[in-house]
Amino acid sequence: MDTEELLMEVRSVTKDLARQDTTEHRCRYYGEARGMIKTLQLLRLIDSSEAQALKLKAWKAHDQAINQCLEAGEPIDAHVLTRHKFQVRMYPQASEEK
Repeated sequence: MDTEELLMEVRSVTKDLARQDTTEHRCRYYGEARGMIKTLQLLRLIDSSEAQALKLKAWKAHDQAINQCLEAGEPIDAHVLTRHKFQVRMYPQASEEK
């Protein structure tokens, strides 16, 4: 796979994450997206600004998935919710740009 194919895979995983309404799949896709971004950055296939942009997209998709899980009545660990609420307060522009 070349870099563009790997980036397409990250985008695909991020889109899949945004559609999740179960905790199990939300966690899996978020971890997968973050891991792929970190790997691309460590291999120096993307620079830090591109990595930050991809992380923000993954975070926004995770935010959407958390809200969908809550609406579906899925249990979410209290620690995850506390951390997420803190992130929303720290980065309000991220939750507004959806």
